[in-house]
Amino acid sequence: MTFSDGSMQPAEGYESDNLDEPEEAPTKTRKRKLTKAAEAAEAKLKAKEKEKAKKKAKKNDDDDYEDEDEDPYSALSKMWKDDLPKPPVGSFENCVRCQKQFTVTKYTLPANPPPGYLCHPCAKSSGSDPFKKPAAPKKRKPAGDKRNVTNFDERRLPSLAAVCIQVISKHIDDVEALGDIGSMNMDEISKALAKNRSLNEENAPLFYSIENERLTMYDVTKLTPPALCTLASLNPSLRNLRLDFCGHMDDSVASAWAAALPNLKRVELLGPFLVRANGWQTFFRAHPDLEGFLITQSPRFDIDCMRVLVESCPNLRELRLKEVGKLSDEFLEALKPLGGQLTHLDLSYPGHNDALSEPALIDLLSHVGSALEHLDLSGHAAVDDAVLFRGLKPHARALKALTLADCLEVTDAGVAEFFESWKGGSRLSTLDLSRNPDLKDAALKALLAHSGEELVELNINGWKDVSEDALKGVSQKAPKLRKLDVGFCREVDNFFVKDVLDRCPDIKEIKVWACQRVTEVCKRKDTITLNPLLTIQLSPLPLARMSFGSLVTLEELKILLGAASTELNAVGKESQPYRLDDFSVARSVRLVEKDGLPLIVKYGTQVHAVEADTTLFVSRNTSVRVPNIYGIFVDVEKHEFGDVEDADATDIDSDDKPRSMTYIVEERLPGRTLKEAWPVMTHSERLAVAVDLKNIFTQLSELAPRRICLGPLCGSWQNAFFRPFADRFPCGDNDARTLRDFLSYFHGIATSAGSRPHKWRLEHIDLGRHAVFSHGDLQPCNILVSSESGARVVGVIGWAAAGWWPYFWNTFVLLSSKARFRGLDGWGKIMPILCEWLPEEAREFETVLSAAMAALGEGEDEIQHTEY
Repeated sequence: MTFSDGSMQPAEGYESDNLDEPEEAPTKTRKRKLTKAAEAAEAKLKAKEKEKAKKKAKKNDDDDYEDEDEDPYSALSKMWKDDLPKPPVGSFENCVRCQKQFTVTKYTLPANPPPGYLCHPCAKSSGSDPFKKPAAPKKRKPAGDKRNVTNFDERRLPSLAAVCIQVISKHIDDVEALGDIGSMNMDEISKALAKNRSLNEENAPLFYSIENERLTMYDVTKLTPPALCTLASLNPSLRNLRLDFCGHMDDSVASAWAAALPNLKRVELLGPFLVRANGWQTFFRAHPDLEGFLITQSPRFDIDCMRVLVESCPNLRELRLKEVGKLSDEFLEALKPLGGQLTHLDLSYPGHNDALSEPALIDLLSHVGSALEHLDLSGHAAVDDAVLFRGLKPHARALKALTLADCLEVTDAGVAEFFESWKGGSRLSTLDLSRNPDLKDAALKALLAHSGEELVELNINGWKDVSEDALKGVSQKAPKLRKLDVGFCREVDNFFVKDVLDRCPDIKEIKVWACQRVTEVCKRKDTITLNPLLTIQLSPLPLARMSFGSLVTLEELKILLGAASTELNAVGKESQPYRLDDFSVARSVRLVEKDGLPLIVKYGTQVHAVEADTTLFVSRNTSVRVPNIYGIFVDVEKHEFGDVEDADATDIDSDDKPRSMTYIVEERLPGRTLKEAWPVMTHSERLAVAVDLKNIFTQLSELAPRRICLGPLCGSWQNAFFRPFADRFPCGDNDARTLRDFLSYFHGIATSAGSRPHKWRLEHIDLGRHAVFSHGDLQPCNILVSSESGARVVGVIGWAAAGWWPYFWNTFVLLSSKARFRGLDGWGKIMPILCEWLPEEAREFETVLSAAMAALGEGEDEIQHTEY
């Protein structure tokens, strides 16, 4: 190699051995003397490292591994290491015991003691099995519950809405806006986020709107005080607010809400731990119209807060002070001014179970019990038989929901005598006497005899000594049950569960925790079998039309109609016997009977399948009782060219086109119409019916409340209100879909006859209001009430006109019913409390509709109303 100077020797600076810097001589450091504790720790550390090194060397060196306790058949290759080299497989050897020659295999065992080998028979006779397989390592069982808990909640294919909600909740941080998805879906998304604890300051505004009057969030753990203040600023119109797990709420939030939520009527909070007395008092003084204050777990709420609440909010109707540590008899004294107006009272589970005394509770009930509909006194040691007889029995006669869980002083005999002698008290729909282990047969039989017919929810969890005979009465005397908790009741078994499912058609939930006699073969609510005629599968999928299948055909249905049927209502044709293949019937409703089951059959050229779909839609999204749909048939008129599908459209004149007739088979609901029952009903019965009707109107209005588009569930307008105009002014699929277009449709018909617009100027109708889902024709003839004393609404029929109507439509229909049923004394006084009452808008539209009818030369009476 030649370097830069041409020599064969490296030049100075290129000597490879000298490229590295010279190493510095190690400096001698003085070793620090360790303390005794440090020396012990260092010795312990060295011992651990030495042990680890030994284990590693032992693992890597198989030749040095010896274990006298190891099974010699688990590693055959190690058997020859203390003897002569293992003879090759296939060679011949002589057995050291029997001296017989044998062939060596991989299963040949050495003699013990060595030297030599044993043949297979001698090896077995010595107690060793040469063919024993190595023991497989034991697999560790996966961690899990020791007890296999059977869950009877069967999962089915989720609906499209459920899948969308799941996707939205999973990717909530990537969503920019939820849009107009309806309050029901918004609530489901809120629940899904609470389950995942995904709601935070960034995605919470997705639920905010300046138009919000109601807001419910099920887990606001991650919302800080500034975020809770922002909630109030972005929802200034709130009237009803519910927040769960609001542990970050403090005085600053209460003050912000006092200023930013002037319309608040009801507030429900779970866990406002940090709000002090001054914060609560500021909030109360800013909301004098507060009607509902419901809190749980607020340890700083004291007697001063209670006094300010009662003084500042004289209209308070709902009060919950649950798990409030400072609850005492002074609170009860402060509540007395609310007597006669308080309908909901919850004082359950105070800081100490003896926080309230028996005389104070009885005295409170004597002042506020007259209007109470819901009472919860769970967890109080002072609640005993005396409170039942001297407090509830004489003063709380309007109760509908009673909860006395964990009240250990009540006795079986006392509860039994209380219900047996409570003749003037109303029947309860919700009753919770759970975790009272002394209650048993007498109490259960008495409460079922008193309120069984109206009970919807019953909780007797922990009644360990109740007998099988007493439990049988649950299904026999409480047919309306929807929720039942019989946990820790020892006599509950598969037969009890089956009996409840068979006798209680509306049951949704049965809790049988710790009921050891309930097994996996217990009956489940897979299907509801109404009769041999039809079995309906329960499914969350929307709008699955039911049919009779092969049991009943259209021809058999026609025979039933012709043989023995009763005409209930005919539209467009006088009542007469059913005639086979008579396609001149516009709409007819008949009563038939199949295998002892009364059925309603609607048929005609003006009967449409959307009526059945709407009935199913209402049934699955509300608690309104509607007829079950059993079948839908469509019959096409025979033409000389054959069926309509086979005929050539060019060969048939437009007037000769085949007509179709739809048959809808549905359940005959019990009871009589409100039109028939109203004249003989007492004032209290009429008020009870009014409450039921108000609930029905409310539930229907909450179906997609922010929807803009008008129209039926599917298809175009084709009900009775549009039918008179169909020939001259046909209404297509996209016509009259907004409130403006809806009014323009009738306006155009009226002006076609030269009507003067100034006679019916629309001054009160708000074109920006959302549509409302309405029955469309909810009049006394379409409302069924029970035939027994104490009339209540048992069903709603005639859903042909149902859909999303203008926001004033319920008022318009009720005003029309007042004119048509003038003989119903007092009906006009009841109507304004049933729904949002908008008489000005309704009368303005009635003027437009009358003008449109006049343009056709017909009166408004030409609009036919569907009824039985």
